[in-house]
Amino acid sequence: LVSFNYRHQGGFDQLDVGFHYDSHPITYGVSYRQLLWKENPAQSANHDAIALLMGYSDANWRLGYSYDFTISDLSWGVTDGGHELTLTYTWFTPSHLRKTRPRILPCAKF
Repeated sequence: LVSFNYRHQGGFDQLDVGFHYDSHPITYGVSYRQLLWKENPAQSANHDAIALLMGYSDANWRLGYSYDFTISDLSWGVTDGGHELTLTYTWFTPSHLRKTRPRILPCAKF
């Protein structure tokens, strides 16, 4: 599953591009984050981070772990990256009680 996410707020823009592979019950993934500044053309792109992801899913539970490797100038003595741990529980509504139709496009679970 290929994913991308573009965010814009004020003079700040961010682009995330990723790839996730589901081999139930394990999910693997990698993504790339780039920061874009439109107001300062000299800093048109900042290669910010590469994130590795691994997750486990079973019935209604999901457990995920990711680590962001900082590849920008921020990594010089300040930070080398960050850890993230997620625990998710999903309950399902029977189809005859749903108010909206199911999604047509597949979404990443982590």
